[in-house]
Formats: sequence, structure tokens, C-alpha cells
Amino acid sequence: MSDFVGELGFVGLFGVFNHQSLTSNTCTQSQLLSKSRAICLDRVGDVQRSHVHASIHLHTTDSVQVSPSSDAEATSVLNTHGESDQEHHHQHVLSHELVRQPPVRAKEVVLAETMDQVRALLHVKQVGKARDILQKLADSTNRDPRVLRMWGWLEGRNGNLALGRSLFSEAIKSASGADEAAAWSAWAMIEQRAGNLSGARKCFVNGLRADPAHVPIYQSFAIFEGRFGDTRRSRELFSRACKLQPDCTRSLLAWAAFESRELNHATARSLYWSAIKAASPEDVVAKLAYAQFEQKSKKIDLSRAMYREILEQHPKNVKALHSLANLEAHSGDYTLAENLFKKCLKCHEEHDVVGESDGSAKAAVYQAWALMEKRRRRLDKARMLLAKGAEADPTHSYIWQAWGLLEEQTKNYEAARQYFAKGLDTAPDCAPILQVWARMEAKCKQYSKAREFFKRATDVNPSHAQSWQAWGVFESKQNNLELARELFRRTLLADPKNAPAYQAWALLEERENNFELARDLFQKGVDACPDHSPVWQAWALMEARLCKQNPNPDSVILRGPACSLQLPDQSKIDSA
Repeated sequence: MSDFVGELGFVGLFGVFNHQSLTSNTCTQSQLLSKSRAICLDRVGDVQRSHVHASIHLHTTDSVQVSPSSDAEATSVLNTHGESDQEHHHQHVLSHELVRQPPVRAKEVVLAETMDQVRALLHVKQVGKARDILQKLADSTNRDPRVLRMWGWLEGRNGNLALGRSLFSEAIKSASGADEAAAWSAWAMIEQRAGNLSGARKCFVNGLRADPAHVPIYQSFAIFEGRFGDTRRSRELFSRACKLQPDCTRSLLAWAAFESRELNHATARSLYWSAIKAASPEDVVAKLAYAQFEQKSKKIDLSRAMYREILEQHPKNVKALHSLANLEAHSGDYTLAENLFKKCLKCHEEHDVVGESDGSAKAAVYQAWALMEKRRRRLDKARMLLAKGAEADPTHSYIWQAWGLLEEQTKNYEAARQYFAKGLDTAPDCAPILQVWARMEAKCKQYSKAREFFKRATDVNPSHAQSWQAWGVFESKQNNLELARELFRRTLLADPKNAPAYQAWALLEERENNFELARDLFQKGVDACPDHSPVWQAWALMEARLCKQNPNPDSVILRGPACSLQLPDQSKIDSA
């Protein structure tokens, strides 16, 4: 594949973002938002400028821990960042590929309607029925490559990798142009999920050869490279996508999310505002994504102001209500958060909402509200809300997972097992549930069960890095060191930027007195995620222990760069 930089340059932004001008105490929320908008849009232009990295600040706080499953304690299952969840992005592409051009024949209308029926069945986890329809549809449409592509996605997503590959291959042979590129892209995602990163990359490259102007595959490939490969190449691919379609909000949002993860906040902020500018006035996806970005960046006033702006325009937008409720819950305004959760549920119940109102969406609101009550130690109310969420959507696996975690926290292990089992009944391939169940069994010293669940988690989803990492920590504690090292390697294959995996592996090597290897792993951890303070702290604590054991300042063992770090808590060194 050619070097896109020479052809197009980076789609970047320049100028310095003045944070102080946005956080002055004399500004109202609306003024804050107006200043943010003005500063960012002034810097966007045609989105064809040089890239500037935001400064990175490193911290040394918190303690070492196993990285949690992000799904387990999620306070919101809304996906306003289609770009931040690559599988969600590909499902969006699959959903809209057929309607890129208006159907002109009756059979195209029937095909589109039938495919929509399949998507609805998959949404409620009716995989068998969806498969039956796709099989019949493939026969009745003379093996239409679009049908084969969706069927291949279904099989690959549900563990039938060989059949999925066969269907993708058949689709590609009979497709061309955009349809062929879409098939390669879907195939790439299945290979990524299976842990075959080199195969996924080859699929993306083949897709670009099939249709060099296919914007969705540039987006998907850019997200893939940002996670597993070369950040420079990721920016090249985003640049190409935006060059081909400058006003594509999905490309801009995907790029913004990537820059946010790379801690280039000023660039990310400008890209979010560019997406807002490109979107239609009625489309609030970009605004929701921007508000969540500012919330994550601790710019709470900006985030709150954007949510309120959305609600002024769309008072019954359930996603904005849900997100603002989460923000207020985490900010400690529990009364306001509760009122917003209630309003959100009322909108769902009245079916007078912007967007889709279904049991799954209601369950997500109940889950978020329950987690707020859990943090307040109002456990009975949390259980009541989880029960209502499960009633609204019994197939919502993360309701059962959250309920199981609550019971585990209160040492009701049998109840926790029952709820984890119900979650797996609804989603047998849910790696996050298997992972948290495995960790609970390890805590209960049921080691054989723990290994069984860890293995199931990594079998059903080899790309779920948290499962590999938690399993590695477990085996390290059991003194199965070679197995632990191999599991940490698998973690980093699934997620090369998994700082907790580098940290856990480094601590293993420190325990074995392999200090140079431990330093190398700590260094890779802070390089992968510079703002992950537990890695810095663990490194500094190791160097402090070495200093106590070897007071000679000329010792070769005392040459780690973390020796000069200021520790957040001196008492931890004294007790080490």
C-alpha cells in the first residue's frame, strides 16, 4: 500500500488551545461553550493542517491492580462514539452499506427489508433465526455478496470461523468495488477478533485495493492501526478518509477519539468541533461524543453545558438525559442525577423519544442508576433497580453481570454465581462475564473453576485483553511463572497498549530479581500509556526498594530513570 503522507499530508490542526480561557470562574456555562466553539472552529479550517501533539503530564498515584473489565462497571452502555468501539463501527457499516444508493427495483426493497429483519433478530440475540433467514435469502438472491457478507459476519462473530471465512471468500469472488471492499473489511474484523492481526491487516489492504475510495474501510483500518499498529499510519488513513469525504462526521469522530486516546486533547477537541460543524442541526451524535470527551477530560462544565444545549433543542433525547445523569452522579449531585434517570425512563415509557426506545435502552438506564446507588452503599435500592432492568430486558447480559458483582462485593458468592450464570445464559460468548466470574472463583480459592472460566473467556473472545491479563495475574500468584509470562504476552498481542499487563509482568520479574527486565517492561508500560499512574508508582516503588537494599549510589542496580521520581506516599516505601 502506498504511503499516503506523501500524497495527502496529515489532516491536522495547529495553534495552542488556551485552557485558562475556558475555565475562568467568571464565565457562565454558555460562555464556556461559546469560547470553546469559537477557539476550536477557528483552528479547524479545512482540516488540512499540520499535526500538533498536546503536552503529556505524568502522575504517580494509585496502587497496582488488575485492569477491570470496562463492561463490568460501565455506568452507561450508550455508544455515541461509534469510532471508539470498532465492532460497533463495523455493524454501522454493515447496516448502512445497502442504503448508500436508493433501491431502484422491487427486489432491492425486499432485500433491504429482509436484512433489516436479520439485524433486528441479532439485536435481541436470536442468532438461530437470523441464520435461517440469511441461508434462505442467500439461495433466493443467487448468493448475493451482501447477504453472504452479513452471514459470514454472523458466523465469525459466533465462533464459526471456518464457515465465516468460506462465506467471505465466496462474497469477494462475486463482488467488486464497494461491495468487495466491505466484505474484506468485515472479514478483517473477524480475524482481529480471533487474534489473527496479520490476517486482519491483509484483509484491510485487499479491501483498499478493491476500492481505493471506500471511506468506511479507511475508517476501520485507521482504528485498527491505532489500536494494534502504527499511530503514524493510523493518522495517514484518517487523513485519506477525510480527504475523500471532508464532511463525514464518522471519520472526524473516529479520528477525534483516536487523538483523545493518544492524549492529544487539543487536536481531539478541534476534530470534535469540526464534526459538530459538519453534522446536520438535528444530528446530535457529534455533540454527545464531544460532551463525553470533555467529561473524560475532567472539563465538567463544558460537558454539562453541551448536554444542556442538546436538551434545550431536544428535551426528550434519552441519550443526553442518560449521559447527563451519569455526569451528575459522578459529580456527587445524586438528587439531580436521580431526577434525570427518572425523566429518561419516563421518556422511554411514553415512547416519545428521539431515537429508539426498547427494553435494552431502559435496562441500561436502570443499570446506571443502580451503580450510582451501589456507590452510595444503598445496596437494597441498587438491587431493586437491577431487578427492574432485568425485567425490562431479561437478555441484557450486563445487568446480570452488574448484579453479580454487587453480590460478590457483599460476599454473597452463591447469589453472584446465579446472576453470572443468567448473564451467560443470555450471552454464552460474553468474555467480560466469564472473566469477572473467574476472578471471583480465584478469590474463593476455587482455582480449577477459575482456570476453567479464564480459558472459556479467552476461547470465546481471544481479543479480550482483560481476560488474558487477569489470568496472567492469577497464574503469577500461583507461582506458575512461565504460564503467567505467556499469558501476559497474549494480553499484549490483544492490546499492545495495555499498561496494567506491562505492570503485572514487571512485578513478576522484580519478584524474581530480574530487575533490568522489570525496568524494560515498566518503560514499555509508561510508553504505551503515559497517563497510567499506577505503572509509574510501581516502578518508583521498585527503585526505592532497591535503594534501601543497596545504599551504594554507584551500584549498577540503581540506574533506573524512576529513581528520581517523587513518590506519592512515602509511607508505602517504609513498609515495602
